Amino acid sequence: MQTKFKAAIVINAIEPVFFTAKHLFQCSILVQEQTPLAEFAVANFSCQKLIYFKAQAACEEPLTFAEILAKTNLGEQLVAQQIKYLVVPHRSSIFIEQWAKKRGIELMVTPWSTQKRLEDKIYFDNLLKKYRLASPPTVNLAGRDLEKVNHKSYVVQKSGSYGLFGTKFMSASDLSAFRKKHLRQVSSYLVREYLPGVPIGVTIFLDKAGNYFYAGLRRQCFLNKNGFPSIFSGIQWLPANFFGSKTLSSISTQLEHLTKLLQKENFYGVANVDILISQEKALVLECNPRLSSATPHIFAGLSLATNPNPWQFFLDTFWDKQQLTISDRRLPVSDFTGSLLDIDLAATGSLKQILPVGVYSFKNGRVKFVGQRMKIFFNHPDYFLLFHELRQISALKRGATLCTILSNFPVFDLESGELNQAGKEIWSYFREMFLANKNNNKLNL
Repeated sequence: MQTKFKAAIVINAIEPVFFTAKHLFQCSILVQEQTPLAEFAVANFSCQKLIYFKAQAACEEPLTFAEILAKTNLGEQLVAQQIKYLVVPHRSSIFIEQWAKKRGIELMVTPWSTQKRLEDKIYFDNLLKKYRLASPPTVNLAGRDLEKVNHKSYVVQKSGSYGLFGTKFMSASDLSAFRKKHLRQVSSYLVREYLPGVPIGVTIFLDKAGNYFYAGLRRQCFLNKNGFPSIFSGIQWLPANFFGSKTLSSISTQLEHLTKLLQKENFYGVANVDILISQEKALVLECNPRLSSATPHIFAGLSLATNPNPWQFFLDTFWDKQQLTISDRRLPVSDFTGSLLDIDLAATGSLKQILPVGVYSFKNGRVKFVGQRMKIFFNHPDYFLLFHELRQISALKRGATLCTILSNFPVFDLESGELNQAGKEIWSYFREMFLANKNNNKLNL
């Protein structure tokens, strides 16, 4: 049997929710059978593009990508369909690489060894210093730097931590106590001065030949606790004129230097870079070498990247296809101000119902289900997509993501990064509709 599709991507990971026939010319969609996501997939993709997989045992909570590989028959389905390439939606791992090797499947992701190296906070900070990129001042807890500490607040990160996991915010006195308590392990922590500013993300697409381009700027939004970021709540796309020319010049300079750094590190794939804008200056924080929550909007083709087809560039990167030479230092010019909002659980919650994955509208303060077809989604400025992986009425653990909102309009205040009125109302609506536990329906900002 001749292979129809060269690659496959799991819709459970949200990246392909806005895909059209153009995206799926050489790619199929993987979805778990008998789930709300499967209903959404049937409504939006032809049956020839869909491949169903099933869990080996009943699972109450959504599966991670690694769990999908381990606990479903997805591997057998890929082999049966003669699909050679599988898109890894977020982080890879030794397990994922071994799983793929055993089945003769090529992973479309930056190799785990490279991911792990660049994600290491201390390693990456040393790279920034080596190549003279701007970043927040650091404190050496293993040396005598602590005697000079006079800054108000500090960010302490475990070298191998991921996202906000392993990140702590401390006063100078707390930092001194932390050093005494963890004296033997201080060399495994990166300590930086905490600076006020606007946290943003930028995506760099880079192939093996060194071709590259950038996606647009988005504000990273958090729920705060005691004045510091506590929980990642989503992203807010920023219009091209949000920052002044001086700030944009600083961002462009740092991105150009960072791209050269990644090329010297033999990186290829998608790198999501965290940057802090402080006093009109761009300071590089860290690099997340994988697809991210910004990917669905970027792949949708909303002029959020200087390359008109970032998805095809991504595919060709891992298919080793020769591409037209691209060295595009420009930031995209876009007025799109849509958002992505993760609605997480503050406490253990019980579901009272499961709403359909699909298109909803928000108009005059009211949420209304429109349908599951995505065809006209971007033609309506008041539409948003409700995405979730829930499959049965059950209890969910504290910190679990209940659902994700992808909107055509801002749900965060562009200046502060806090939920705006629309965001608060949508947040409260879906908590109320999904959850039986009223303790989870309080918005603590």
